[in-house]
Amino acid sequence: MSFSDFLDPEQQDWRATCHRFVDEQITREYVRDCDMERRYYTEGYAKLAAGGYLGLLIPEKHGGASGTTLAYALLCEAMGKYGVDFAIAACVSTFSAMNLIHYGTDEQIDQFIPRYLDGSVCFCVAISEPEAGSDAAATATRAVRDGDHYVLTGLKQWCSGSSAAGEHLFALARTDPAAEKHAGLSVLL
Repeated sequence: MSFSDFLDPEQQDWRATCHRFVDEQITREYVRDCDMERRYYTEGYAKLAAGGYLGLLIPEKHGGASGTTLAYALLCEAMGKYGVDFAIAACVSTFSAMNLIHYGTDEQIDQFIPRYLDGSVCFCVAISEPEAGSDAAATATRAVRDGDHYVLTGLKQWCSGSSAAGEHLFALARTDPAAEKHAGLSVLL
């Protein structure tokens, strides 16, 4: 029994569409060249945007397709077939865009989501810290409000997607140090 045996015909068609897109538009050679040259997948990201793939999870009212999580998982499977880093590059930006959709202000959504959808904005995210490992709730980086902005103090292990052109950073920080471990955290843009 294969994975596609668990999918209905529409889902199988979508999966085939995603794989065909990656085979024809992204290609094994492109992913390999980007990896070998240590360069960001700028052209591939632009092709995802042009094909409407970046908007899969974005609600229609914001210009997206209102797709399902399974449809996005099938897209991610296809994007990762020649190298997981290509899929992660797109997923990091989608993760950040979805945070904007769910938690951002109307002004932030209006400012960033159309530009995310057309590929002119890529997001990067800084969560992991040296002493926290993979436990995001162990974040020690602090964000303290100072007037109309925040001052961040701390150290991040890495910043996923940071080599993207036109990047905007999402950083996880502790805004309420008195709160329990899994509370008092904010994602700042």
